[in-house]
Amino acid sequence: MTSARVDDRSFVARFGEYPRTLDCVHCGLCLPKCPTHVLTGREADSPRGRIHLMRGWAERRYELSESALDRIDRCLACRACESVCPSGIRMGEMAESFRHEMNRAGRPSGLSASRAGRFLLDRVLPYRERIALLTDLLAAYQRSGLRGPVDRLLSRLAPGLAPALALTPDVPSRHIRRVETERTRPDGWRAEGERCARVALFLGCIAAEWYAPVHRATIRVLTANGCDVVVPDAQTCCGALDRHAGRLDEAERLVRRNLAAFAAVGVDAVVVNAAGCGASLREPLGTVPSGTPPVLDVCAFLHELGMRDPRRSLARRVAYDSPCHLLHAQRVGKSVVEELLRRVPGLELLPLRDEDHCCGAGGVYNLLRPDVADEVLRAKVEAIRETGADTVATGNPGCAMQITKGLRETGIEVVHPVELLDEAYANGPTG
Repeated sequence: MTSARVDDRSFVARFGEYPRTLDCVHCGLCLPKCPTHVLTGREADSPRGRIHLMRGWAERRYELSESALDRIDRCLACRACESVCPSGIRMGEMAESFRHEMNRAGRPSGLSASRAGRFLLDRVLPYRERIALLTDLLAAYQRSGLRGPVDRLLSRLAPGLAPALALTPDVPSRHIRRVETERTRPDGWRAEGERCARVALFLGCIAAEWYAPVHRATIRVLTANGCDVVVPDAQTCCGALDRHAGRLDEAERLVRRNLAAFAAVGVDAVVVNAAGCGASLREPLGTVPSGTPPVLDVCAFLHELGMRDPRRSLARRVAYDSPCHLLHAQRVGKSVVEELLRRVPGLELLPLRDEDHCCGAGGVYNLLRPDVADEVLRAKVEAIRETGADTVATGNPGCAMQITKGLRETGIEVVHPVELLDEAYANGPTG
């Protein structure tokens, strides 16, 4: 094996993350935490195996075969390895940077690899009005009575569509899914009782329409806890899917556009209820503009604020599943969320085995690699069913879609933690 020097500029020029690859000490602590290595047991499907491949490519010891590239690209970017790595390896950033290099080399993967994927990233996700139009069409289709037979027909004629069809939730009615922004509601929503803070709510792209009930629940919970809430109209997609696809320049533009929109409305914090979006906004690729407010997950924000006690009793048996990008990227542990849920009278929290393990969603990984994603999901569903819960709480729309798919025949409901808090605040906070 060729011994490389950290200061060799040719290696760094080939792969900017090269010096970080040398930090891996091959201790193996990441192996039992990596979803793909757990499935296959292959070194190339582990974080340290992928680092070895990327390092060898940067050192020009070999070019990567399609098989080797596939092994690197099988990474879910769940970042569980980061939570146990003694060397502080940032596998998420490393994988994104490597995919960026592959895009430049003409060997794209994921959404970057297809014209349809690039069209989605460039022409759909950054535009809420286009997402709204497509959601209107989806809602009409779902309510037409044709959904069942057409889905079955498409699954046979176009098997590639089957994963997307299985994941698509029932979209809410139009008056629910059009959350008012400052354009139509310039004063936003006023705090109940003594005002504690003024915050901006991040809507996201698909989640802005498909998971609008979570946004409305978030607004009600925030106002019940003394927060004025405003929804900036100039916000856009967080850029997470661009990052996963190695489109780092495009991702940075989206993040900076969002940060500028938040800074313009003069708030104490930006509240995000989607773990993947929060991670993207909290980890900008460039310099953060001055005056940018802090970005916090809604549960972390309520924890820091000091949540007011809800008083309505909920007779629910709840298992909490940690979204990877909340736990491993934002480092918001399950204790933060569970402490809030324990404040709900009557709610019983049940321990979930391997709650810190990935569910297989991985952004759009479950669409691009449904075979691997379904294997990862199977273990998650088994663990959930063992709890005897009637409700699963998780704080990311992608995870909610994936887990809902796995639990469809069980009757177990999947909700956002803030929806449970909202239900418990129905009779008003205690103050």
